[in-house]
Amino acid sequence: MGFKRFMKKGIVPFYNARDMIDKVQTHGFVDGIKEKIREDFLEDAPIISHIYNAGKHEGKKDGYRMASTVYEKKMFAQANSFLKQKEIFESQKKEYEQLLQDYENYIEEMNAKDHLTNEEQENLLQIISIEHELKKLVV
Repeated sequence: MGFKRFMKKGIVPFYNARDMIDKVQTHGFVDGIKEKIREDFLEDAPIISHIYNAGKHEGKKDGYRMASTVYEKKMFAQANSFLKQKEIFESQKKEYEQLLQDYENYIEEMNAKDHLTNEEQENLLQIISIEHELKKLVV
């Protein structure tokens, strides 16, 4: 739109003054003047506008590349974190399975005995209930 504004400034009387008033009302006094100067010298000038827009486009490309690099680093860090968590889970799973196996062995030993004391019977019932609870966690 820069070239159209450039042509309007040359053809339409008082266009420049009206445009300045609109910018000041929209953006405030200082920001309106800055906006007007940016349009006049960077966007509307026939030769400079092409250079300005090309640099603006290259800046967007550079920003996209930089954001992509940051995103890739974060993605790799997250993947490594997940892999470490998987290793921790596997080790805890082995410990859990060993614990279940120990409970089952203990229960079999106690069931094989002919006479159990009251304390052993209470312990056996507690271990059986704990084993059932642990097996529910697996499912």
